[in-house]
Amino acid sequence: MARLAIVDTPLDCSGAGRGEQDAPAALRAAGVVERLGARDAGEVDARIGDPRRDPETGVIGAADVRRASAAIAIRVRELLAAGECPVVIGGDCTLLLGVFGALPPGSGLWFVDGHADFYDGVRERGAARVGREAAARLARAPAWLHLDLDVLDEAALPAVSCPQPRGLDWDELVALARPLVAAPNLLGVSVADFNPDRDPGGGDAVRVVDALAALWA
Repeated sequence: MARLAIVDTPLDCSGAGRGEQDAPAALRAAGVVERLGARDAGEVDARIGDPRRDPETGVIGAADVRRASAAIAIRVRELLAAGECPVVIGGDCTLLLGVFGALPPGSGLWFVDGHADFYDGVRERGAARVGREAAARLARAPAWLHLDLDVLDEAALPAVSCPQPRGLDWDELVALARPLVAAPNLLGVSVADFNPDRDPGGGDAVRVVDALAALWA
């Protein structure tokens, strides 16, 4: 397995500082680098400081998003070229614009996100089985795994910007993602949507780190 390299991408696409930009620091304080046995690959210049919406594209902080995406792409590309497995800690899922700027043509994406219409199928077949099936579908191409933490039920993790009911529990998330992390064609992983402003005691940050560590255990 390629060595893990933690990259902070404090990107909050609202441009309003709603909390997600502080997630990398909170997860570092909870021990994510040490628990994953990863190399510290530092922080990317990915902060969005402009809350204005571009009149032509509708994108908030469009120039900042372009700059952040380019910076993320450069860092991820460097790590992949060095034979490492990037673990990109956001921020929000806009970071994927930069990630995909670094991936080989034809790469696939395993996108784990909070959409309740998919949950029933996970529970009918079992999270681990769904993870194995997803791994098999992209077995012929390099692939990236994105974990948006609002996939967890709001009772399991309230510290996200958009808490939702009927989500996965921690065990289901680990069971689902573990086959993807173990896939030989995995290029890297991104983690997004943790909001430490909603975790004043730091307990949820520790639970996130515990789950990530379990994926590589």
